[in-house]
Amino acid sequence: MLLIDPSDKRRIFYEGVKRLFYVMSEVEPDDVDDPILNQFMVVADKMSNVLYAIGIKRRLVRRGRNCSCEWAHYN
Repeated sequence: MLLIDPSDKRRIFYEGVKRLFYVMSEVEPDDVDDPILNQFMVVADKMSNVLYAIGIKRRLVRRGRNCSCEWAHYN
């Protein structure tokens, strides 16, 4: 079990990931058709971009560079 400080902003992130995990575990092969797969891939690409931006920001901060990362905010 993951225990984190309730004031930690990652809590919302982890709760979202946990929710996705449980929903995805209930998906049956017949549930996924072409329109659903296409919709999923659009969202998965956006999530990948956000996670990539988090990694870039972390690396810049570790190197002592200030990173406001306005460019990393995706809709």
